[in-house]
Amino acid sequence: MNTTSNSSREKNTTEEKMKLVQAAARLIKEDIKSITMTHDIYPSCDDIRSQEAGIEFLPDTLKELLKWLFPGQNTGVNSFNWTSYSASS
Repeated sequence: MNTTSNSSREKNTTEEKMKLVQAAARLIKEDIKSITMTHDIYPSCDDIRSQEAGIEFLPDTLKELLKWLFPGQNTGVNSFNWTSYSASS
């Protein structure tokens, strides 16, 4: 009976974690959609290539998530090292 109780608790914990992650994803997605962009000025090639300039376009909620996901990566707004991050990791 104890095994069933532990299994049930683990399942509930996993479900709670998934709900939290899904809620965070919804909030970040909402923030991304709410970003207003101007079409009056097009960024320069240097701005498009710049990691720092690219990070400035991210909502604060996504920046905060990245800081927590990659704590040892020096993930400050102007110092996130995208080259050390691989999408396949």
